[in-house]
Amino acid sequence: TGHVETVRDAWRDLLAAGSDAVPAVLDKLDTDAWEAPPRGPSGRYLGVLLLLLDELDRDSFARVTERLAAGRLHPLHRRTVQVMAARLCDRPAGHVGPGIAVYVADDIDDPAAAMAGLDRWSRTPGLELGDVTRIDVIAQSPSLDYLGLYNLFFSGIILAWPASPRRGLHGWFDRIQQEFTFYHEVGHHA
Repeated sequence: TGHVETVRDAWRDLLAAGSDAVPAVLDKLDTDAWEAPPRGPSGRYLGVLLLLLDELDRDSFARVTERLAAGRLHPLHRRTVQVMAARLCDRPAGHVGPGIAVYVADDIDDPAAAMAGLDRWSRTPGLELGDVTRIDVIAQSPSLDYLGLYNLFFSGIILAWPASPRRGLHGWFDRIQQEFTFYHEVGHHA
């Protein structure tokens, strides 16, 4: 379902079940549905299942992402698996606001610029960042249909960032768009 409250409540129930929920999550991930184009909420469903498995059992998460990455996947699902698998070696690029970890993907050419922008924007007076758990900066891609997302389950923000910075007017426009997207996602959180 795409109904947020239903998904959130199921997420919380599975997390509360702990290791007893792992077989059910593994069962849902063991399907050839990921070879087909996503329909309805299935595009996000794979990511939710992988994030849940990462929270419940890191070793199973590592095995499943490796298995999925080696198999046949629709390009959108492949990108989801790649992004999720990167969590295995996550090291924050820095922290902003009240100690929020920022993770910048390896394919971003100028991670320092991303950190500098986020640091500056996070100091905006009156900005509600309390309880944001993490900010993930990933490379923009034609396969992504968003510039930012708010992850309700983790209270996390995902920002799609140009992999290579542009100069001049285009670069200025990119920075305005990135800043607007950041504030937009913080608005979802608030």
